[in-house]
Amino acid sequence: MVNKNTKDLLLEQLALRISVLRIKNDVSARRMSRELSFSAGYMSKIESQKFMPSMDSLVRIIDYLGVTPQEFFNFNVEEPGLICEINNMLRTLDRESLLLIYQFASKITGANRANESQT
Repeated sequence: MVNKNTKDLLLEQLALRISVLRIKNDVSARRMSRELSFSAGYMSKIESQKFMPSMDSLVRIIDYLGVTPQEFFNFNVEEPGLICEINNMLRTLDRESLLLIYQFASKITGANRANESQT
């Protein structure tokens, strides 16, 4: 039996993730519902946490949003599509190039952490 709190938390995270990615794709909930052949208010019901999509519907939604299931369920990543593209590019680089990018990324993230600690 599924813990009600677990189900509610999952619905909350799904709703937020779908909403964020839908907005990043510059599409309305109504348009997305229509283009996925759902009822007009289907996406709005999910985003307002009134309805849990079926597995089939969730797969269609994820595909529509242009992300992989892994990217979709990584709730801490705001730009999953961009990260996937960067990852694909990195796979083509030699070790020396990867080390340069690693050093650059380390400096950027180190600078971001320093700025966050000052605020």
